[in-house]
Amino acid sequence: MHTISSSAHERPRPSAYPLAALALIAVFLSGSATAAMATSTVDGDSGTALDSPDNTDGSLQDRYRHAPSFNNGGDYPDHFASAPNADMIGLLTAPLGNGDIVVAGLVPNVGASGTCSNGTSRCNIGLVRYNASGVRVPWPDPAGFGFNGNQYVVYPNDVSVGYQYLRDLKVVNGTIYLLQDGFNASQPGIGRQNVSIVSFFDNGRPRGSISVFGDAPADTEDFYGAQMVFLSGGRLIVTATDYDGTTSYLAAARLLVGANGGLNQDPTWGIAYPGSGNRIIRYPANVPYTVAYATNQIGFPVQDDFYVAGSVTSQGDSDVLVQKISG
Repeated sequence: MHTISSSAHERPRPSAYPLAALALIAVFLSGSATAAMATSTVDGDSGTALDSPDNTDGSLQDRYRHAPSFNNGGDYPDHFASAPNADMIGLLTAPLGNGDIVVAGLVPNVGASGTCSNGTSRCNIGLVRYNASGVRVPWPDPAGFGFNGNQYVVYPNDVSVGYQYLRDLKVVNGTIYLLQDGFNASQPGIGRQNVSIVSFFDNGRPRGSISVFGDAPADTEDFYGAQMVFLSGGRLIVTATDYDGTTSYLAAARLLVGANGGLNQDPTWGIAYPGSGNRIIRYPANVPYTVAYATNQIGFPVQDDFYVAGSVTSQGDSDVLVQKISG
């Protein structure tokens, strides 16, 4: 189990979230066909036994290498119609219902230069999709947010909106759900960072967003998203780290998933967060901790139970934290 850690008196930092490792954990534990699948970026270096196509001794390393059926076994860099000197970052991937895959990242405005990284800049959401052969597939109906022949969705093509982290990606019943942390630059100090779910139809058309935790006009807490867990009965659990300027807590929210895929706050869950109307539950701990990921436990008679794992920090020492939340 890979965990993340933070000092008891520090806000969670971008470098504290090994996103690729967390995506791998989610795949192995969730048991769900809609769980996010981890990807890795390779630079084409064939000088090691782990990725060399000349390693033909029948070893494990030789068998697990670039798949020739996907883009002829090569890498597939995408530039999202930005300026030649722009930087962007790919973060999450998930399967679509027809077998294509969608990749999500943080990207600059179309045609603009700029640097996007997970947690240190404000950027757009970028979506691109590929078929089983690694060929880029145009989005059928991106509603004005499609570029380069609709091969890229860049939303909203306005970096001032403030998408700062991408945390999780799920595709369920034709809707793409993206968990992200936003940044309110107009609010000083604690309370600037909050979690929302931005959703798209699987044809590329944006369908809206919903604030999950804070987002009050006089917010005094920061929220750092962890993961989405779809439960039975049209419900969705979202977990996050809640930081009040001194201590971190586990926070969880439950949303209702409508028959058309739309999301709403569950009025029977938790308590109202002051000023926002969102409903959350905090789980205090004896020592501060940071949530790494959450996953529902497959196999329970009623799937209201789920595990949350992360790390707990006390007196400079970080340890594994695991909690079971029972509905």
